[in-house]
Amino acid sequence: MSLDESTPILVGAGAITQREEDPSAALEAIALMEQAVRRAAADAGSDELLRRASSIRVTNGIWDYPDPGRILAERVGATSARTDLVEVGV
Repeated sequence: MSLDESTPILVGAGAITQREEDPSAALEAIALMEQAVRRAAADAGSDELLRRASSIRVTNGIWDYPDPGRILAERVGATSARTDLVEVGV
């Protein structure tokens, strides 16, 4: 059976949790997102996968970033990736 080239494939997973008593010491949401995707790349064994991402989707949050996916794409070198804000649960 062949796989359609447009089928999404998960090749690595990464997560991060932050629990700071002092909110002023906490990392910004975008920094946490970046750490999570870098952990996913490490899990997959390839930082190159970050630069090759074609789509970056971020759930709506309480942050003020108009397009957090675009900021994340720039930080990881995926400058041509499509970015979208999506609803939780999608």
